[in-house]
Amino acid sequence: MQFYESTSSKVLDKLLDLDVDPLGQFDEIIQKNDIKEEVAKKINDLLENPAASNFNNYLNTVQLNDVDSFIEFRLGRGERSAAVVRILDTSRPLTERKQYIIPNDVCIIFFGKGECEATVYEFEDEPNNDILNHNRKLIRKTTSIFKDGDVIYLKSGIHAFRINSNRNLAFLELSSNSHQPLVWNFDVQTEKMLHLSSGSILDARTAVALDIISCLGKEDCVDVVRKHYHSTSQHYIKWKAIEAASCISTNLATELLIDASRQPHPDLKNAAIKSLEMNGVTYNG
Repeated sequence: MQFYESTSSKVLDKLLDLDVDPLGQFDEIIQKNDIKEEVAKKINDLLENPAASNFNNYLNTVQLNDVDSFIEFRLGRGERSAAVVRILDTSRPLTERKQYIIPNDVCIIFFGKGECEATVYEFEDEPNNDILNHNRKLIRKTTSIFKDGDVIYLKSGIHAFRINSNRNLAFLELSSNSHQPLVWNFDVQTEKMLHLSSGSILDARTAVALDIISCLGKEDCVDVVRKHYHSTSQHYIKWKAIEAASCISTNLATELLIDASRQPHPDLKNAAIKSLEMNGVTYNG
């Protein structure tokens, strides 16, 4: 068990070593224990010394716009689950039409004096485990008001959770460490699938970093781009690396496209072959 500060937590210890399973011990522990006191103590301990050298290990803040902000306290990680407290302060409805289906099994416990309005989307399961199926149908959509003490379970690859507005209510999010490699993004108005994205935080950050490299166009990033291309097994990250390579080095882009043309993933392979043909590059396929 590894926590980001020294104080141990009896209930969280138990939860972080269990799967997020509403039908098993996980749900029983939540129902029988009030963990708000432990969470409050942990956060108070963390905030007593915000100048500590390891402060960034457990606190993350994001300014969403002029008035809305997002604060995240990473409380701990066990072998099976991780615990995070999220505080989102917004009273205005979201205008972004895109939403993603969650990649992890998640339990959310709400606590505070306010309330949160959120919509839960439930999609049909992937037929024959076909994660690339873009014709999945929405089974039900439920908008609810959550208050102090409410608990909700969300299933990876099935549910999406969209916060419409929130004021003075925090979320203790307990999520499974295992996650799906890909997740679908969908249009909340048409309820149709839009595109796939990575279910891995690391892959998502890598994709953003490669996008930044593309914008910067610096040739001294050649080694970094080549490394990310060869170190990932995800076809979309490989293609991101190729896009970045095309902005910084023609030789590197050609090198990676030739390699991609020999990869087993059909989308990556076909896109690479067409790109090489468009640029008049001859090679031994």
